[in-house]
Amino acid sequence: MIRILIGILIGAAAGGALGYFGSCSTGTCPFTSTWWGGALFGGVVGMFLAQSLPLGKSMKTPPDLTNVKDITTRAAFDAAVAEAGARTVLVDFYATTCPPCRRLMPVLHQLARERGAALMLIKINAGASAELSRQYEVQAVPTLLLLRNGALLARTTGYQSLDQLRAWTQGTP
Repeated sequence: MIRILIGILIGAAAGGALGYFGSCSTGTCPFTSTWWGGALFGGVVGMFLAQSLPLGKSMKTPPDLTNVKDITTRAAFDAAVAEAGARTVLVDFYATTCPPCRRLMPVLHQLARERGAALMLIKINAGASAELSRQYEVQAVPTLLLLRNGALLARTTGYQSLDQLRAWTQGTP
């Protein structure tokens, strides 16, 4: 909440200054032709920017989850998939600046807690692991893959609720 208020205040100040000192005194640009129009426009833009920035949101794995791995390299990914053996592997391609990814992370952690040793969750930052993203043709984040014995069983993109993920991971052979 504080983050949004700060975003609104900074945006309003910048927009107000643009409207007051800007060169649009003809009125052709309605959002910045007056100081108050610029402040209103800047406040709205600041609010949206403040909501979309991660600013302190953690994507880190809680220490109690031993069946969750944060992967950054191809070699680490191959080793984790080999270690999983016949267990189901849920791979999450995410980005730290993606709001649906940040909403999905605690849901994935809850699923990993529930499924325990039967499921291995592998988290991959899509921007930092471009090679893996290309290999699995990740076009959008979050992208979730289900693997078993290294073979791709299913994939989905976008936010999924805990119930949807339970059904999706249990419905695979």
